[in-house]
Amino acid sequence: MKFTLKIVFKNGYVHSSKHIWEDVKNKKELHNKFSRFLTSNENAFCMEGENSIHYFIKSEIACISINIEEDEK
Repeated sequence: MKFTLKIVFKNGYVHSSKHIWEDVKNKKELHNKFSRFLTSNENAFCMEGENSIHYFIKSEIACISINIEEDEK
């Protein structure tokens, strides 16, 4: 599944990155995967982008938005 992740931090910084998770087939699976990240006892999490790795400290996040990209036909 292709999606754009946008994270707004408490200091006002906005991070936006594109991701592809091949093992995720639908919106519910994507929600479940993020729920596990965000409800875990870990203070931070990381995600690989197209050409980068992003590390996020959960206590600094104000909002997360995920936009699912439609598959090209």
